[in-house]
Amino acid sequence: MFLTVLVGIVQFFAVALAMLIAHGFRGVRPTFSYRPVAYFFSFILVADYVRWAILPFLLDYKPPFTGLVKIVFCVYESLYWAWMFGAVGLAVRAYLRRSVVPVAIAYISAVLALFVFYPRPLSGSTLNGARLGLHAFEALAVIFCFVLWLWRKPSDLATSIEHRVVLVIGGMDSVVVFGPYLAKNFDKNSWDLARVAYVALYLTLIWLQGGHLWRSWGLRAQRSSSALLH
Repeated sequence: MFLTVLVGIVQFFAVALAMLIAHGFRGVRPTFSYRPVAYFFSFILVADYVRWAILPFLLDYKPPFTGLVKIVFCVYESLYWAWMFGAVGLAVRAYLRRSVVPVAIAYISAVLALFVFYPRPLSGSTLNGARLGLHAFEALAVIFCFVLWLWRKPSDLATSIEHRVVLVIGGMDSVVVFGPYLAKNFDKNSWDLARVAYVALYLTLIWLQGGHLWRSWGLRAQRSSSALLH
């Protein structure tokens, strides 16, 4: 419970900083290219709150779920999958400057498959394997997009805030996949270790985004002082 609350707290602050970067504040110019990242973080925050609200209801029933409980569970699971597909979409947008429509179609297809194939054959260890596969796909896709970006633009290595943030997301999920999830196969201990990893992720995002805002604020103050001197 403590780790869940801690994740929620640091996640909230990371989202708040993302929105400040995207929309600007007190004279600091908005970073329009960061808005997809900020909106994604905001959606995930709301999705996680919805999942936390749904979880007590699901705990009253024993899986595999059927009927109305199955629908609630599929909504719960699809909100969880949104993180993986959303991170891939951010990588495609930030590094490749491509449309995220194919990623959105893939997500919708995966959710439809979940509704159709749960609980047979998609339940238990099979569902855990699907989760692991999606996490691995997300981590590898982000890293692939980053490497492709480096290869295509070797003379343009001045990374923006969204480049750094998306790479951190992919790197952290790589740690999660090849660490607690793969080693523990989604048992209780793996979830606890994953929450620790996500606390580290959001603290890193707070540090990156806070530093970006601090530098932007300092640059604005420097420009204002220069204008007064002239």
